[in-house]
Amino acid sequence: MNYTPETLAERWKVCANTVRSMCKKGELLHFRTGRLYRIPHRAVEDYECGSQSIEENGTSASKRETSIAEYQRARTIGKLRSA
Repeated sequence: MNYTPETLAERWKVCANTVRSMCKKGELLHFRTGRLYRIPHRAVEDYECGSQSIEENGTSASKRETSIAEYQRARTIGKLRSA
């Protein structure tokens, strides 16, 4: 399942532009289909649990690069790989 900025904004009770801004800043992993943002369910769960791999939190860059690569593959195949 993928969220749009609008559906995620409704879930978090924030503005859709806030979600888009988080994506642009790299705070929330996402992929784009044309001009549209899509946020995978796994990225939302990681963010909500505070387990998203962000270098500022001391997580290694290689883990972050792996996560980004997984989301890029998901974009290509249309769904996330099972963890």
